[in-house]
Amino acid sequence: MDYSAIEKAAKILRLPDEAAMKEIRYRYRELAMKYHPDRCPEKKKSICAEKFKKIHKAYETILKYCAEYKFSFKKTDLKKGQAEEYDEDHRQRFYENWWGDLKKKPK
Repeated sequence: MDYSAIEKAAKILRLPDEAAMKEIRYRYRELAMKYHPDRCPEKKKSICAEKFKKIHKAYETILKYCAEYKFSFKKTDLKKGQAEEYDEDHRQRFYENWWGDLKKKPK
């Protein structure tokens, strides 16, 4: 599977650069409900049917990519991911407003 197919599928599903399966399913269902031919007005059924087919194909592409993705279950890899999340959270909480609002004039 090439990157361009995955990139195209993610764009069709309007996915961010990183997404959990829960978010992928939600986005697919949201778009599928919006463009399902049975839910569209009569005069837009053919347009909706085409969009629905593209959305479904994109979802299948993403699912195939996820199914073939190799996950690491090594302890070091798991800790590495958790440490990165902790570091980012820590930086945001600790350093946010460290210097206060320097634009405010003292009273």
